[in-house]
Amino acid sequence: MENLSRPQEKIEDDENLDQTLRPKSWEGYIGQNKVKENIKIIIEAAKRRGEPIEHLLFYGGSGLGKTTISHIIAHEL
Repeated sequence: MENLSRPQEKIEDDENLDQTLRPKSWEGYIGQNKVKENIKIIIEAAKRRGEPIEHLLFYGGSGLGKTTISHIIAHEL
């Protein structure tokens, strides 16, 4: 039976490539303009209050940008 597990080095290379290609700011994130604008307002309001964002929930299929948006939010805060 063939071993389907990938070597740890390959997994780390894939993760590094993923982080390199992922946009790090709103300007680099293409699409979902309404979502981006709403989140920008939420972030700005939280910053002005000096409080963290209470919660955000992203849902949907794979490849829609949920993780990328989460990384951008973390970077913005």
